[in-house]
Amino acid sequence: MEILKNIPVWFYIVPVIMVLYFVGYLFYVKKSRNKKQDFLDANPTASTVYCQVGQRGIKTVEVSIISIDGGHSYSHFNEGTKIAYMLLPGTHIIEATASSTRPGVMHKTVTETFGPVKLELEVGTSTSYTLGFDTKTNEFTFVEN
Repeated sequence: MEILKNIPVWFYIVPVIMVLYFVGYLFYVKKSRNKKQDFLDANPTASTVYCQVGQRGIKTVEVSIISIDGGHSYSHFNEGTKIAYMLLPGTHIIEATASSTRPGVMHKTVTETFGPVKLELEVGTSTSYTLGFDTKTNEFTFVEN
């Protein structure tokens, strides 16, 4: 018992903060998982658009959506390591950028950024798409999964 009296107060505060952080994180994860299902329940014909993030050879390619139909707040969520956007069927104007990173000779890495570019895309009903970037032709791609 004498040992517990000699322990400083901060020694008790740190574990309490860690437990509160963990509980808050669990609530955040649960809310994020329900976000997609809630949107699909309200809009059963919605389609999913994934942004390409990946590696091709020695290049890393990442596509980011800046805005959809001129607005910055659209329904998006994380699905694994990908960011997905939920869109209603129809034609949408998407503003996107792409960045390509490769190892450099004089520098550790060289990053090229393409965009922002406005793309007019036709989205179908209850389908899944990937918005990608072709590094050979420097053009955006929009393919159905």
